Amino acid sequence: MKLKNLIEEIKTVSEMNSETANLIVTGIADSSDSVSQGHIFVAINGFNQDGHQFIQEAIEKGACLIIGESEITGLTVPYLQVDSSRKALGILANKFYGTPSNHKLMIGITGTNGKTTTSYILKHILESNGKSCSLIGTIQNVINGQVKKSTNTTPSSLDLHGLISESNDEVVIVEVPSHGLSQYRVQGITFDLCMFTNLEHEHLDYHPTIEDYFQTKMLLFDHLKEGGQAIVNTDNHWGKRLVKILQGRGINVNSIGQSSNNKFKILDFNFKNSNLSVEDGDEANLIFSPMYGIHNMYNTLMAYVSARLVGLGEDSIIECISNFRGVEGR
Repeated sequence: MKLKNLIEEIKTVSEMNSETANLIVTGIADSSDSVSQGHIFVAINGFNQDGHQFIQEAIEKGACLIIGESEITGLTVPYLQVDSSRKALGILANKFYGTPSNHKLMIGITGTNGKTTTSYILKHILESNGKSCSLIGTIQNVINGQVKKSTNTTPSSLDLHGLISESNDEVVIVEVPSHGLSQYRVQGITFDLCMFTNLEHEHLDYHPTIEDYFQTKMLLFDHLKEGGQAIVNTDNHWGKRLVKILQGRGINVNSIGQSSNNKFKILDFNFKNSNLSVEDGDEANLIFSPMYGIHNMYNTLMAYVSARLVGLGEDSIIECISNFRGVEGR
């Protein structure tokens, strides 16, 4: 693929001549260990190491172009300076892999708690109804039925695009923590459904304030496809606020909660029998939660609503939830 086709959406600080624009790129790497002949090496200033320190090593391994944030001259290969290497990496990866998320039914889940449980319940429901499903998450990645070890809560944008491209499954579910959003790890990924489970006072070692934490979580909804839908738990101050913001943007929001103005209204919790009653349209459905605790009831309902929006019938969903065996590794 020609370089000019890969970087047409990237804002560069430095100029690129026609010879550089017509370079043939064979791959992309964000680690010098992964560079091969004809690769672009994207130098990222990380928390433990600065990728700019490994530029020479990348060149020696065959990199045809270097992209970075620092002002650098005198290299033996072309160098493009950008404002954000992380953002540039996501744009490059999306182009290189052929915009893979555009060709899948993509579901993104964010929130302080419940991402993993919700994703596994939903995966179980979808697969039980004949829809093949990949999952990219905290515990592990499951692509085409094969388990791949998960090294980060969210893979790098390069790895994430690669995993989606590798998937032959109809649906891809991605757990998206705030770290992944703030570090542009989902840059270029678009979603059909985005979920917000809750927001609690955690991860404030990474975020300076709870407001910053919320604003970062909200970035997920910037990745909705045209006509994409949001699912938001409003039994949470931050969820109520998020619904108002998203509705103000004209986004179709499927809210869940106990107040009467929710699209999926919770009518009753039965903690003894671990089930909840929810109003779905003109019907009241009883949903069994396979795991005890109010958080898991909300997780179960989030998965239920997602499956309904995918087009599955409520009876089939409820039956699938009742035989869910729990999250592997939990």
